[in-house]
Amino acid sequence: IQDHISCYGRASNARVNYDKSIAFPLAGERSRVRLELFRLARRLQFQWYDSDSPSYIKYLGYPIWFSKIQRDEYCQETILKLQASLDRHRTRQVSVYGRANMLNSLFLARFWHMLRVTTLPTAFVRKISSMGYQFVCHKILPPLKKSVGKGCHSLWGGTAGQRG
Repeated sequence: IQDHISCYGRASNARVNYDKSIAFPLAGERSRVRLELFRLARRLQFQWYDSDSPSYIKYLGYPIWFSKIQRDEYCQETILKLQASLDRHRTRQVSVYGRANMLNSLFLARFWHMLRVTTLPTAFVRKISSMGYQFVCHKILPPLKKSVGKGCHSLWGGTAGQRG
């Protein structure tokens, strides 16, 4: 590994930022990694992630997790961030169409692609859908039926990217 890093440095005239470098086993478990590779990663001061790590990896904007605990942490963190964003915009005087457009373009845009790449629990997708429905229907009397959202199949009750 060190030979490859130094060769890369000579060829590109760049240095590896070890503080931002991470190492992880492709199998997800430390037990499947040769001990000398694990020690080398530690000696180079790479951050190490595996199924025993408390957090997930964010790589190019996508979450990588090796355990259910890491996946659940990502889901909880995402729900809290989305709720905070929705709460900031909830009091704006915008039409139902405007709210639906805001929801889809501002808040849920990153989910549409991620659901094609990553599988998420059905409960998480239902929670996101519920939060979106509540945002769009905020202070609407009588409330819209969810069947109105059938055109928004993936928002209100869709199945894309769901896994139990």
